[in-house]
Amino acid sequence: MKYVFREIRTFFRDNTLIAIITIVLTSISVFVIHFSFAIMAQYEMARQIREGHTTFADIQDSPYEFSCKFKNSEDDYVTKADMDECLDKIIKNIDTLKECGNTIGIVTMGSEKVDWHYEIPMDFEFKIELDKEGIKAPKEFFRNLIEGGFFGSHTDGWTDEQEAKGWNAALVWDHNKMDIPPGFTMPTWDAYPTGVVIVGNNYYHIGGWQTYSVNPIVPYSSLDDDFKMDSIVITFNEYISEASFGHLYNIFTDKFGDKIVLRSDSVKKAKRTMYSTVFAVAIAIVLLSVVNLVLLLSYFVEKRKKITRSYMLAGVNKRNMSMIYLSGYILITSIVYCVSLIIFVKLVLPKLETLLPYCSTLFSPVVYITIFLSFTLLVIVFGYISNLREFKKAGWG
Repeated sequence: MKYVFREIRTFFRDNTLIAIITIVLTSISVFVIHFSFAIMAQYEMARQIREGHTTFADIQDSPYEFSCKFKNSEDDYVTKADMDECLDKIIKNIDTLKECGNTIGIVTMGSEKVDWHYEIPMDFEFKIELDKEGIKAPKEFFRNLIEGGFFGSHTDGWTDEQEAKGWNAALVWDHNKMDIPPGFTMPTWDAYPTGVVIVGNNYYHIGGWQTYSVNPIVPYSSLDDDFKMDSIVITFNEYISEASFGHLYNIFTDKFGDKIVLRSDSVKKAKRTMYSTVFAVAIAIVLLSVVNLVLLLSYFVEKRKKITRSYMLAGVNKRNMSMIYLSGYILITSIVYCVSLIIFVKLVLPKLETLLPYCSTLFSPVVYITIFLSFTLLVIVFGYISNLREFKKAGWG
């Protein structure tokens, strides 16, 4: 072992340039090979999510939205309070979503079988907008209703302040302007005592009329915390990226686990060819780095002919001589490797998760050790063979 440490000291003293190149190549290899694994992990997790959580194939979907339903039961269901927690996390991650190329538009939440005084209970929706400051009134939705001629008289929705306060006013179907759609029966106005709509346990004054939905439209913030929520649809003004999808998916699964079911094609299909190409290029760069490291080691061995012959005259055979040089070289690269890996895990990986939100899922101590041993084994095998060839060419041993 004393020979190994002596060679390390000699290596840095007499071969400064080779030492610097070795450090740089090793660091590049560490970053590239772990980045390539992150790419592979991202694709694999995205594939598992698509295959394991997409059972609502009958629901028409859009590449411009993240949408899911919840596996609710009578006694165990997603509440508005639960939804508020997820919305709060989305608000805190709005900048991250923008970095991934997406800006949130209208957020729609649904609930099933609420009694609107029709012949049968009806499904219905709530719409909001989100920004850094919190939950806002769905102004874009109201603007579209106005421009599309869906609003009745004396109303243009409600303000952000009214949304924040849980304004108890409903926009009700204007049956004077448009007939009730087939299959629906409009109740007599006696069903609305004193001109009030009952939503859950709350009473809402009629704040305006609209011809968009036969269901009354009420502010989301006015609902009770235990109100049952069955689905959510988050729309975007651009094609949703897989990174944006991943962040939203993680937010909801962290809260609800396997209680969420994605719609049939919510996640943008990964371009497998692109992932495979990037991974292949990364591996090629790592192999090239290993070859360069081995060439540097061979150059180092060739440069020290006189010292090597001295070892040989002292009775050290060429295999042991090769292992002395190689052991010192491996110790140097191992130290550089570990330092580079710490930098990758602490500084690079958290930033990488912005664009590859699943990438850290498959990383584990076993993975890190396996990659390290594979890299080191390549250097040992190629280096050992290269050194023996170098000795043979020089006529040693």
